[in-house]
Amino acid sequence: MRTKGSAINNTSIDDMAERISVIMQETERNGRGDIISINDTTRCMVWAKVLPIAARRYIDGAVELTNEVTYRITIRYQNAA
Repeated sequence: MRTKGSAINNTSIDDMAERISVIMQETERNGRGDIISINDTTRCMVWAKVLPIAARRYIDGAVELTNEVTYRITIRYQNAA
């Protein structure tokens, strides 16, 4: 049984089939403000819907393909704090 879709990209809970990590980056700075260390910590694990978006752009009516890939990620996140 499918749940009713939400207003975001017509995505329902059933479409969120991939497990991803939400990562928070913590930086430590010295007295001058320079970054001296960077630590990535996992904030939480969430269910997500990940869709690749075609890597193309239009310039004066012509299509140019690039090697870059962009993803559209839809998550359902609730802050426990």
